[in-house]
Amino acid sequence: MNTEALERARLQLTRGSTAWVGMAVGILLWDTLVEEDQQMTRAFRRGVRSRKILVSAAWIIVTSHLYGVLPDKADPIHQVGVALRTAIASRERGQNGQEGPLCKAGSSSESRSCRD
Repeated sequence: MNTEALERARLQLTRGSTAWVGMAVGILLWDTLVEEDQQMTRAFRRGVRSRKILVSAAWIIVTSHLYGVLPDKADPIHQVGVALRTAIASRERGQNGQEGPLCKAGSSSESRSCRD
């Protein structure tokens, strides 16, 4: 791979991409280091067998969120994120009398950059 291609690949690695890579590495490490019956895949399969409706519903919600098939108002994961960011920003404003770093000046709480 030439230097230019490496630079383009490096520039495309966003914080979100980095988080996905970190999560994948964490899962790989977990599944490598723990006893076989404690691996995440086995835990998921046990959950599906013992709590089929709950685990299946959670999986459907996560998958729907990741594929973006739910509107924001109907996406429980998105709504929890909005509520947490709002609470954090409100707390930070209360502590220092300014807007928190999550919702910078000029952004409204309805803007995508402030919500996501």
